[in-house]
Amino acid sequence: MVATIGRRLKELRNAVEKTQNEVASDLKFDSKTLRRYENDQHLPSSDNLIQLARYFKVTTDYILGLEECIPTEANNVVYPGGEDKEMFYEKVEGGEDYYWIFYEDQKDGSAILKYQSQWSGYTNETPPKEIREPRSVDVNKVLNICTEIYTLPMIINNAEDILTFQMKRGHAVIKESLCAIYFPQVMEPFIVE
Repeated sequence: MVATIGRRLKELRNAVEKTQNEVASDLKFDSKTLRRYENDQHLPSSDNLIQLARYFKVTTDYILGLEECIPTEANNVVYPGGEDKEMFYEKVEGGEDYYWIFYEDQKDGSAILKYQSQWSGYTNETPPKEIREPRSVDVNKVLNICTEIYTLPMIINNAEDILTFQMKRGHAVIKESLCAIYFPQVMEPFIVE
């Protein structure tokens, strides 16, 4: 049986033993909205998808049917076969730095790409302005922070992963070589205005 978004949402709701009305009320959704999602009559907006993932403590990829993780407790994702977050680390390719990137949703529905940076000095202007540059990250720390505050971050190792990331937004770690090609602004130092 194919895991549709509606089927996943219904399974998640049943797992927490709540009615559609209770979940809709908790999320401040119209109860018809959740019913339409569960019946695969409408797809959730990216904002609603993120809210649902946070509410059920799963990744957006799980709801979309892109991964087969099974949610258990808060911030704890268990994979089939008894594997756990180690699967996340198996996707990390050695020999290359990774950068933490994420989309920050704006009030107008658009999103701005943000990333981790570090201080690298000041300009020679008066008054001086701060210069920041990209910072590679420890993937373990990103995993811990994201699963505590957001959802399991995506690992971007190829162009197909980039398309998925751009569609679903959220948080990701990306290989340096791909970042330089697809998100060159992340690789450049910038001045804080």
